[in-house]
Amino acid sequence: MNFKQIKSDACVYRNSDASIIILIYVDDGIVAAKSKKIAQKVIEELSNRFKVREMSGSMFLGIELVETTSGLKLSQTRYVDDILKRFNMADAKPSETLYLERIEMKMDINRLKPPIGRR
Repeated sequence: MNFKQIKSDACVYRNSDASIIILIYVDDGIVAAKSKKIAQKVIEELSNRFKVREMSGSMFLGIELVETTSGLKLSQTRYVDDILKRFNMADAKPSETLYLERIEMKMDINRLKPPIGRR
């Protein structure tokens, strides 16, 4: 299993051609590959070296991953529902929140301040 940790994130590992990516955070992980067959093989190989428990469903760090025809949808609905139940607010009335779907952010890099210690 020739995976190397990427330089920009200590929790992400990839193989030499980046066709398989493994994300690990504490006791949660996810394998991303070109096919389910390849991902399953990686999970089997990891199981030979580590104690691995495959969970049913598609959750990673409390975020639900739902495959759709247009791509991958990320949702925290279950997480929010659990919080509402924990604080006895499951029956609270919802409130609309205004948001813009496709907001484009522009930034003037000349107005950014340098990092602390580099002024």
